[in-house]
Amino acid sequence: MGVPNDQIFCLEAQEAIWVSRMLFGLEGDI
Repeated sequence: MGVPNDQIFCLEAQEAIWVSRMLFGLEGDI
C-alpha cells in the first residue's frame, strides 16, 4: 500500500465536504 494515513484522511475529508455541499445545495434549491 504505502499510502500515509493523513493522505487517506484528507481524501475522506474532501469527499465528506463535497457530499455535504451537494446536500446543502439540494436543500437550498428546495
